[in-house]
Amino acid sequence: MKLRATAGILALCAPLAMANVASANYWTLSWGTEFTSNYVLNGVSQSDGKGALQAWAEMENNGFYFGTWASSVSMGKDNVEIDFYGGYRGELGYAMTFDIGYARYMYDYTGDCCGEFLGTLSYAILPNADLIGHLAYDPKASDWTKSVAFDMSFTPMISGKALYGWSDGYDNQFFELGGSLALNENMALNLGYHGSDDKNEGWVGSVSVAF
Repeated sequence: MKLRATAGILALCAPLAMANVASANYWTLSWGTEFTSNYVLNGVSQSDGKGALQAWAEMENNGFYFGTWASSVSMGKDNVEIDFYGGYRGELGYAMTFDIGYARYMYDYTGDCCGEFLGTLSYAILPNADLIGHLAYDPKASDWTKSVAFDMSFTPMISGKALYGWSDGYDNQFFELGGSLALNENMALNLGYHGSDDKNEGWVGSVSVAF
């Protein structure tokens, strides 16, 4: 899932700042949707090169969070992927933040697939630029996914991203180059080029909305 490509994870997936609705017990709710021209995970299309509709919702309280993420897919008899995740995110000081969690991945036909322990460490190397490292480990398959990304905001509305990673599960190396244009505080247009040492999926565009 996109989540796998990160998610406590949504921190790397969402190009927008999430607007929160506070409740009496200080939990905040964030949610959003995205339409993408191709759902690509670790350099490999999960939608057979076709468009996909995605949605997510997350609750957070003092760094602790849990949520769900779903997408249409085209993988054999599976047409829908639904992920459940939870974890904790916070600050380490010295312009560093961290995110640790666990995600479980399920499909409408094949059912419960697998799960991953997730870790993300981000360092603000400039006031407008972050260096981000991400690890995911599937204990059932003993597979690691590792990536490093560079995110930079050129203006309050325009940002860019470069990512390179390695996947044991797909036995490949993958990359992404792209950027986002925030139309307002809730909506963004995203464009990126996805590839790997096996196959280049090419340009992928999406429209995302977050609340």
